Amino acid sequence: MRELDCWSLLEDELFVQWVLQPDPSSDLYWETWANQDPKRVGLILRAKDIILGIRQSSSNNGLSGEIWKGIQNELHTESVVQMSFSRRPYRWWVAAAILVLLAGAGTALWIGYRPRVDFLRTAAKVTHPKDVNAPVTCFNETEKPQKVYLIDGSTIILEPHSTLSYARFLDSKTREVTLRGNAFFEIARDPNRPFLVRSGGLVTRVLGTSFRVNADPGTEDVHVAVRTGKVSIYKAADFDKGQKAFCVLLPHQEAVFHKRNQNLAFQPNADAQLLVRPTAEVISMDFDDVPVTNILDELSKMYHINIMYDRDSLQQCRLTTSLHEEKLSDKLDIICKAINANYRTQDDHIIIDGGHCP
Repeated sequence: MRELDCWSLLEDELFVQWVLQPDPSSDLYWETWANQDPKRVGLILRAKDIILGIRQSSSNNGLSGEIWKGIQNELHTESVVQMSFSRRPYRWWVAAAILVLLAGAGTALWIGYRPRVDFLRTAAKVTHPKDVNAPVTCFNETEKPQKVYLIDGSTIILEPHSTLSYARFLDSKTREVTLRGNAFFEIARDPNRPFLVRSGGLVTRVLGTSFRVNADPGTEDVHVAVRTGKVSIYKAADFDKGQKAFCVLLPHQEAVFHKRNQNLAFQPNADAQLLVRPTAEVISMDFDDVPVTNILDELSKMYHINIMYDRDSLQQCRLTTSLHEEKLSDKLDIICKAINANYRTQDDHIIIDGGHCP
C-alpha cells in the first residue's frame, strides 16, 4: 500500500469525521466505498491505526502528544448539534502523523474529527431509516429555528421541538410532508406537482407559496396563515375522500382548525405574528476553488441523501461556482457538467458515474 494513499485518506474530512463520530449514514458510505475495491479495506484499517496509535501514546511528551493536542483543538464540542462543521487549518497534524508512520512509530488511529465546512450548520436531528421507502424525519431539538432543505428547492424553517417527516425523494406526482409542531414553509413552484402538508388533522395544498403552519400537539387549534401566494385548506378526512377544499387562503388570510370539535374557521385577517418569517442560519453555497468531493459531501448532508462517487478519481478536482436557488437536480447538473460526469438515482442514494478534472 502506498503511503500517499494513506495520506490522502487522512486528509479526507469525511473520513476523519466518520472515524471520530461514526453514524449510520457515514457507516453506510464508507462500507460501500470499501466494498468497491478489496484493497480499500486495508487502507481504511491502516489510517485508523495511525490515529488510534497517536491517541494511545498521547500521554507521552513527544510528537504523538503534540499531534493529539492538535486534533483535539480542532474538535467542536457543541452538544446539541448533530451535524456541525467549520473549516480550519488542520493538515499539519496529518503530515506529522505520516512522519510517524514512515518512522515506523504509527500504530492505529480510530479517533474522529468533526468535519469542517463553514457553509453547513444545522442542529436538526435527522433519522435515516434503512427501509428506502420509509420517511426521513427531522426533529429540531434546539431552542432556535432550523432550516430543512428539500430536493425540489423548497425550504422549511422548523421551529424548536417540532418534527418534519418526508420521503427522501418526495414523490413523482405529489410532494408531501408531515408536520408535528410549528414551521414556516417556502415552497418551490411546480404546477404539475402540488405540495401537501399534513398537520394535526389538516391538509394544506399548495403549488408554490410561503405560509406558516402551527400544529403543536399541546394546543387545541391548528393555524395556517399565508404570507404569499395561495393555499387550499382541507380536513384530512375530506381530502382523503376527494372532497373539495374548505377554503382557499390568499395573502394575510388564516384558517383555524379546532381539534376538539373538528371545526374549521376562516379568518380574513391573519394574526400578524404568524406572518413573520423566522430567522434561521442560512447555508452559503458559494464555492471558491473548493474540491468537488467537498461540494458533493455537503450536498449529501444538506439534503440528507447519500451521494456515491469515486473519491479517488475526483479527489483533486476543484470547482468555483454558486449553487443557491437551484433544485438538487440542477446543482448536480452543474457539477457533473463541470467534471464530465453523469448522475443517477438508485434506491435511496444518488450515484455519480465517471468524471475527471478538466
